[in-house]
Amino acid sequence: MNANNIWKAANKPKQGAIVEKRQQTRLLYRKRIREGQNLQTQSYTNEFHEALNKKNSRVFWKCWKSEFESDKNKCRRVDGCVVAVTITDNFAKYFKSTYSCNNPGRADILKTNI
Repeated sequence: MNANNIWKAANKPKQGAIVEKRQQTRLLYRKRIREGQNLQTQSYTNEFHEALNKKNSRVFWKCWKSEFESDKNKCRRVDGCVVAVTITDNFAKYFKSTYSCNNPGRADILKTNI
């Protein structure tokens, strides 16, 4: 943030030492964010791996359930709807409305090939 503030105070130059310092700090910042995200993924991956290595199925399934079957991963409401059929119908309607055919002749050929 300091490098960015210095860059702004210098009227946002396009080149020079200030720009280079800003770019270096931005790249480092982004790298640290990615490392943090990867660390979160590795933490449960390592737990799974250790449980499998030790052939401890109880620990493995406990890790699995905590990561993939917990309430934090469940979607309860989409666009105000809670019924699964309504949600899937709304998704289908949305994606159907966003599709636009740019070659009707080719679209007809593809439909007949199905």
